[in-house]
Amino acid sequence: MPAMLAAYIKAPLTSVLLLFEITRDYNVVVPVMAGVSMSVFINMQINYFFNPKSSGPSWLPNNSCRVLNKIPIVKAMVPNVVQLPISTSLLDAGRAMTAAQSDSLHLVVRGVVAVDADGKPKGAVTVETLTRKVGQISLKLKQSFEEINQDKSGEISLKEFKQLLQRISPNDEVSMWEAKQIFDFMDVDGSGRISFQEYFTGITRLGSGNTLQNLGSLLPNNTKSRTMSPVLNTDATLYDAAMAMHDLNTDCLTIVTPEGEVVGIIIEPSVKTAIEIAFMNDDLSSMTM
Repeated sequence: MPAMLAAYIKAPLTSVLLLFEITRDYNVVVPVMAGVSMSVFINMQINYFFNPKSSGPSWLPNNSCRVLNKIPIVKAMVPNVVQLPISTSLLDAGRAMTAAQSDSLHLVVRGVVAVDADGKPKGAVTVETLTRKVGQISLKLKQSFEEINQDKSGEISLKEFKQLLQRISPNDEVSMWEAKQIFDFMDVDGSGRISFQEYFTGITRLGSGNTLQNLGSLLPNNTKSRTMSPVLNTDATLYDAAMAMHDLNTDCLTIVTPEGEVVGIIIEPSVKTAIEIAFMNDDLSSMTM
């Protein structure tokens, strides 16, 4: 009886204490604890096998498939996005996001949709993810620059610049001639020395090397999943979105029409909010029936 009660109410310690209160026999405590532990373990394994939540994100409520499969994904869609080529460097993508936000003072741009050469969407990145990554790149560039600038003058010479290039791309041998070509390109004022601002602007314009990554580096890798895609059609449901986010380990998905036109993105916070509203409405419907 305690084993069945523990599995049903998910309170093993309470079940053991109830039996002890009834019997007042210390000899039954150890075998009852063993039985209760086994029943709770079996119950967890059964729930893991049959409950759809177990294969989805931890924030997905129990029995969510029934409710969420009725809610279209567009209920949680964020339409304000920027579309950029997948090869766009992260620094250029950050600039494009800032420019789009400046042009749309009354709208909040929440993400970037990366498209291939044919204009087909390959995935999306949230503003938060892009901002965090751009900050990391800027910090890395700044640290590399300061390490080479040993005299702390805020400017580096051609010799120091060559060392900097070699540190950024350790696998590529950089000749002095190549270094001077890039150095002259970045030395906008022709002073013979490069400031960090000139260096930062120049390396952004070059857009190459291991230091600068492109949008494709932030997209979810769906090679391990044959069923989930970072791009969903407008006829998908909230349950489809939650499962895709979990399977692809991402917080952002692209939404397209059946014709392939990008209409927006869906991000994890908007999915969670829509799920809470859906379950609240479901509870209210059950109460009025």
